[in-house]
Amino acid sequence: MWSSPLLDQLIELSKEDWSRLCQREGSEEEARWHLRDYSRRYRGPYPPVCDEVCERLIGHFSDVYRDRLIGRRAGHPETEKIPPDLVRLDTLRLGPDEIITKDGVTYVDVQIRPALQIPDQASPGPKPGNKTAKDQASEIAESILSGDAPDRPPRGYGRMIALARLIQPKLAQRYKEDSIQRMISKSVREWEKHNPN
Repeated sequence: MWSSPLLDQLIELSKEDWSRLCQREGSEEEARWHLRDYSRRYRGPYPPVCDEVCERLIGHFSDVYRDRLIGRRAGHPETEKIPPDLVRLDTLRLGPDEIITKDGVTYVDVQIRPALQIPDQASPGPKPGNKTAKDQASEIAESILSGDAPDRPPRGYGRMIALARLIQPKLAQRYKEDSIQRMISKSVREWEKHNPN
């Protein structure tokens, strides 16, 4: 059975008109050939009703996919986006899947560019409502500093690393002490500025 990527997409897009054309033509193969011939502007001994269905199918297809067609200019190796104003009922050819403009420019290997997909996985980073490790570490550091617990490290040299050692087992993920120290340094300095004693 003769096929082309654009024709297959056209059939998926307009199943009701496609089934009507298949019934009139007698088989799916005949309907495919009729559509190909119609798109090439060959008017065979087809009833006018079939031509109307073909026109509706190809017109709807070109309207829906106008902004998503890509192809190569004949003789050029690079694939490029086909300007939407060139995608019309009278320029689209099925079979070799090409677009022939009134100016004689031919785009070959015409395809439908996939629609932009929203990735299944969200982008990396903190999710809405979730706290970052830095926020968690800062909150733990503030709770240790503001409490009167005996494990609260005294002010002075080594306080940050001592805090980091206390915070490390309480975090959901495993971080090195120096990483935790960098995470909490700003919030601890702010806390010390507001709580001098």
